[in-house]
Amino acid sequence: MKRYLVPAVLALLLLAAGCASQDTRGQGPSGGPGGPGVQGESGGPGGPGGPGGPVTAEQRVADMKTRLGLTDEQVAAVTPIIQEQLEGEKSLMDQARSGDSDARKAVQQKMDDLNWETDKKLAKILTEDQMLAYSKWRDEMAAKRNSDRPEPPEGGPGGGRPPRQ
Repeated sequence: MKRYLVPAVLALLLLAAGCASQDTRGQGPSGGPGGPGVQGESGGPGGPGGPGGPVTAEQRVADMKTRLGLTDEQVAAVTPIIQEQLEGEKSLMDQARSGDSDARKAVQQKMDDLNWETDKKLAKILTEDQMLAYSKWRDEMAAKRNSDRPEPPEGGPGGGRPPRQ
């Protein structure tokens, strides 16, 4: 069973990362919303989709330490991985904003690949229980981001007739 658990967890993380990669956040000044002293990805002010701006590697790792019970050694090993991921995500999001829909699809694939690589690296550092908790946390964050998005109008993009009841 263990043989199937890690690939399953990584697949779930990849799916969650795909949803998460479409998140756009406002940028607050360092002393205002999103600056020091606000909560990171815990869902409070400054959380994803909120007014607080992009999450930093330090915020993400601090949340991981709290939620997953990381040791100091794990924190030291995870920090550069998260930093690399966030830098890659920022670069890819910049590419997506400047391209057409075909370019955005290519960027989405690159984002999925980046998240997959990050998850593989984290799986080497985190325990099985920590990896499961991480997967659950990422799924929750993706669900929260998706629930914050407005629903499309009834009847589809053209606003036609609503579906039959």
